[in-house]
Amino acid sequence: PECRWMTLIYLVRNLAISLTPVIPNSFSQLVVLYSIFLSSGIVNAWMTPWKLTSHSVIEVCLNSVFSTFILISMRFVEMPSATTCVGLTLALLGTSLMGML
Repeated sequence: PECRWMTLIYLVRNLAISLTPVIPNSFSQLVVLYSIFLSSGIVNAWMTPWKLTSHSVIEVCLNSVFSTFILISMRFVEMPSATTCVGLTLALLGTSLMGML
């Protein structure tokens, strides 16, 4: 498919991943990483930017595995205050719901 603009999306995704350590709270970092990988997987599943469909399937599966590892690791970090936790949980839920659409 003609998805040459996908290069820009990969650059922005990688920039966002590299800027994640700037966030002071580790739980917030994991939420941001989860959102990045989930949205990247959604875009790859929807657009299938690779020449071969199997490559797009592999990309979506890898993004799903990364998202699952991040969700598992959220259990082992110290939780922030209640208001921050509620806000991040709503953001996480909203991102997940957008993924299902």
